[in-house]
Amino acid sequence: SAGAAGGAMHVSCSDRPRCNSGAMARRVRMPLEAGGVTAGLGVQMIGNSAEQYGPGVSSFPVDIQWTDLDDLDTITFAPGLGKVRVAVKLFDNNGYMVRGPPYVIRFRTCKASRTSCEESWAGGEGGGGLSAPVIKSIDAATGVASVEVEPTRCLVGSDQVEIRAFLTDAATAAVGSQASIGDSAVTVSRAVRCSCLAGQTRIESPSRGSWWCVQCLADEYVIDPNNAAHACHACPSGATCTGGGFAVTLQGSVFEADDVSGLYALTSCPAGYQVLLTTVAVEQECRICDPGSYCVGGASPAAKCPAGSHSQAGAAEAGRCEKAAFVALSMALPMTQAEFEKPATLEQFKRSVSDAAEVDVSAVLIAGYVEETSRRGGG
Repeated sequence: SAGAAGGAMHVSCSDRPRCNSGAMARRVRMPLEAGGVTAGLGVQMIGNSAEQYGPGVSSFPVDIQWTDLDDLDTITFAPGLGKVRVAVKLFDNNGYMVRGPPYVIRFRTCKASRTSCEESWAGGEGGGGLSAPVIKSIDAATGVASVEVEPTRCLVGSDQVEIRAFLTDAATAAVGSQASIGDSAVTVSRAVRCSCLAGQTRIESPSRGSWWCVQCLADEYVIDPNNAAHACHACPSGATCTGGGFAVTLQGSVFEADDVSGLYALTSCPAGYQVLLTTVAVEQECRICDPGSYCVGGASPAAKCPAGSHSQAGAAEAGRCEKAAFVALSMALPMTQAEFEKPATLEQFKRSVSDAAEVDVSAVLIAGYVEETSRRGGG
């Protein structure tokens, strides 16, 4: 009887007399009449005394909780790029888990601390919703509704959103409605942190009052991914950039971050190198000191060796400038300037001169060259 069952027992079944007797026998250990049905029954106990029959029988859901599998206190996601995995369970008034259909959960992403989560997602900014709602049924086997929510944006001036789960009306969910009609007071919410990650840049829309993250390219860097003034920038010649990180290629060179522009600026080089003077950020690098000069490092420019002396490339101090005798040599070559300037051609020319003069190739300095044209035979 309803009284013995703790208030009322609801059984989903096509043959009520037989199903009732079968349910009573299977769920609450009451005698089973001949021909009773025991399989495939959906039972709800209402009346708050179902606990005496154990967790095999649950009453109508009155509470919704996040599962122990999801520690949302530590979750950080990138709006527009990241996903948040959430899962909930339903419980009755006695603390027993409620399993299976027809229970349906609607998951929403809302503005933090907003009283309601009304939304008209297609329309945009009028409501509190920050992503399209996701509908999921409670799994009959596990009693869990698990989804991945994809918040597409966060609010300017805020680094949190709320993930909310509502026990909703199955009929409303079946037609795919985005409205809150059918959502019950059985709900739970949890704040999660929104933040762009390394290798991402933050894009703000003042007109919409929201922001989201965009992924930088593989060979780009961003100094502060959560500063909207810091865009993705191409990696300079003197560094390597992977996954949004920034590392110098020459040990001892120093790039300093400019918090205003969001750019790295080369400010210092190790001894034997000089800062390449350029206004193009991507060309910044430390260049090895030219032959005939020495470079003390830092931001100092290269200095010429004293008259009558010479240094090899990469000299780090004036003491590396050695006394030398200079012999001027000029010659004509049957090639264009572009052909002569090829690295392999220049190297071969210097080696030929060094072999002829019986000196080290580092002592051969090309002071200058010019291309001349002549017209022969009236051609």
